Amino acid sequence: MAPQSRAQRRREETRRRIVETAVSLFEKQGFDATTVDQITEAADIGKGTFFTHFPTKEDVFSYLSEQVLDVMLEADDASAPADERVRRSFQAAATWFSDNEAIARQMALARIRSMGKTPASAERTRLLSFLAEIAADGMRSGVWRDIPAEHVVQGLAACYFSSVALWALEPQAGRLEDVIATQLDVVFNGLRA
Repeated sequence: MAPQSRAQRRREETRRRIVETAVSLFEKQGFDATTVDQITEAADIGKGTFFTHFPTKEDVFSYLSEQVLDVMLEADDASAPADERVRRSFQAAATWFSDNEAIARQMALARIRSMGKTPASAERTRLLSFLAEIAADGMRSGVWRDIPAEHVVQGLAACYFSSVALWALEPQAGRLEDVIATQLDVVFNGLRA
């Protein structure tokens, strides 16, 4: 990979500063109460600069969701059985959420509120593609029953998103890692060949 130019480094530094400032404000006063004006003032940038990096305030959460997905993909071991691949990836996401709990809950709640109002996000599309690869592997290897792959993908995605939603909406549900593990047990019991 070629080294970044000075302009690229400055752009990434500005983007990082916007995200850090927005996250700090979201944690202090909540997502809904935080305005783009407050973010730009605290980050010492113009509104145009904010909108160059993020078309909307919600896009800061999309950026963070992409980071979560990157963590999931990095945790994947393509040589492992399908069940283990999903567990490792989902648990890596759960660890990210736990390590960033305050903002992660707000992010999850904002996503829940926007369900049905916005088209499928790029990170959701990437997640479904990743899960489709694992589903094909699970069925090809005989670990999972031979059922339509799209059903497996949607079941795994529903497991992930419902686990995050339960954790965000019901703090007494416990650690996200445990919620995901329990829900995956249910899904995998239904998938086993």
